[in-house]
Amino acid sequence: MKRIIKNFIIRDSSELVEGTGKYETVNFSPRTNDQVLFESIIPEVVTQIEKTELFVNGIRYIGNNDYKIINGVTIKWLNPYGLKTTDKIIFTYR
Repeated sequence: MKRIIKNFIIRDSSELVEGTGKYETVNFSPRTNDQVLFESIIPEVVTQIEKTELFVNGIRYIGNNDYKIINGVTIKWLNPYGLKTTDKIIFTYR
């Protein structure tokens, strides 16, 4: 059975965990189901969302469409998918 997923990039995000090169990574999971605000999760101030990537369970989501950065250090989840405590989230930035 062939599955088609539109508007998503699926890749193994394990290579991002080590933070090689000029990218920094933050790994986390929601503390509660349907959490949308991740306050002070980014250790440095991020000013350009186009230099970020966010993966949930290996699926890449689009900045300003699926998530946004508030005050440079907080992530707000905008996508209708309800995040669960079992989801693995990787946020990369440079």
